[in-house]
Amino acid sequence: TDELDASRWHAALILGMRQGECLALPWGAVNFADESITIARSLVRANGTLEFGEPKSAAGHRTIPIPAKMLTHLKVLRATLGEPDPLDLVWGNGQKPRDPKADNTRWRKLLADAGLPAVTLHSARQSAARRMEDLAADRRVHDSRQRGPRAGGRLALDGRDADCVR
Repeated sequence: TDELDASRWHAALILGMRQGECLALPWGAVNFADESITIARSLVRANGTLEFGEPKSAAGHRTIPIPAKMLTHLKVLRATLGEPDPLDLVWGNGQKPRDPKADNTRWRKLLADAGLPAVTLHSARQSAARRMEDLAADRRVHDSRQRGPRAGGRLALDGRDADCVR
């Protein structure tokens, strides 16, 4: 569905989630009340078979906040899908995980349809990391000037809501 892909690309572009982390994400790891996602596993190809494994690095085990727009995408997706698939995957493919090759094909089609150059999903993750670093730096400056050090919650940075950093 469109909502399925919209939330999937949002996870890569805004949250910087790795492809395997997205494709292994169970609904149980999405905490709507706390507006967070806990990353605890990844989808990997081993001996030609897709399997669930550990995230790529120790830092891969993490809980990240869900920005408001993505939270909306996920709520709509959850309502649209009804009961989860047997694997309880957010971006599953019925009875099995979405194959990373099919995921890449959908990504490339989206870019081609939009007239954009072909870039990998991994490069989108790197761009997201740079944006989050920039927002965090802007937030620290804004906090120290406007609200005092270590202020929490949502901030308006240059007139934009920055709820993706807390």
